[in-house]
Amino acid sequence: METNDKKNPTTEYVDLEEYYDENADKKYEDKYKPKSLYDKYTKNKNFFVYVCLIFAVCLALLFGPFFRITEISITGNSKLSREEILKASNLIIGSNIIKADVNGASKNIALLPFVDTVSVKRESPSKISITIKECTQVAVVKYLGNYVTVSSEGKILEINPKKDGKKLPELLNVKLGKTDVGSQIVFADEKQKDVVKQYLKSLDSTNVLTNIKTIDFSNLNDIKFVLDNDILVKMGHADKISYKFAYLEKIYVELKGQSGGVLDLTNPDKAARYKASEK
Repeated sequence: METNDKKNPTTEYVDLEEYYDENADKKYEDKYKPKSLYDKYTKNKNFFVYVCLIFAVCLALLFGPFFRITEISITGNSKLSREEILKASNLIIGSNIIKADVNGASKNIALLPFVDTVSVKRESPSKISITIKECTQVAVVKYLGNYVTVSSEGKILEINPKKDGKKLPELLNVKLGKTDVGSQIVFADEKQKDVVKQYLKSLDSTNVLTNIKTIDFSNLNDIKFVLDNDILVKMGHADKISYKFAYLEKIYVELKGQSGGVLDLTNPDKAARYKASEK
């Protein structure tokens, strides 16, 4: 007789009441029932209150006393006065610092003739800083009876009827076109343009800037200086200008006490030759 080892499956009963949430129906109804007019009104009212608060904060920041400009610092200026810079910036003590147009102020200040670079920044809730780098005066050019002062970048800084005692080299035989203060110099002779601009850049970095009286550009293949001790310096072609200036700085010290004569720097690959003037 065969024995059936399989057990009859036992049927388990689950008490659904244990899992029944009596609040489920209420939660469902609350979630999906139409909102009453009162609920909608309350929600809209709260939103309106938040908007009003944000608006009030913005008004307080823009028109309140919290972010007023109390200080405008200016650094880097020597030729330009504080009043000139402030007038160009349109920044006013007591005005709102958030509304202050710092980009516009920077652009306006950059239009001043002696300004090379400028930075305008908000430093704190009440302070604005203006940092300026001024152009370097390196030479003057006589044009239509006036003296035109130029920077190392060829920018016209001033036009005066007199030289005003400036110890700057005078550029001789340089033909200018239109001249406006604050703009780049315009050359009537385009051949001179590149050569003269190279010399202007070199003048900015040399130690003998104030010791040069004149620079003659009448012949671009035979450029000549006259120093304050009346020594004539022959620079020759407009090549290796920086090297020639470095040579000149060294020799100028060695020639201290000399007056007149000719210093030949036309060939920087050879030793400089100085020939004293005949007495």
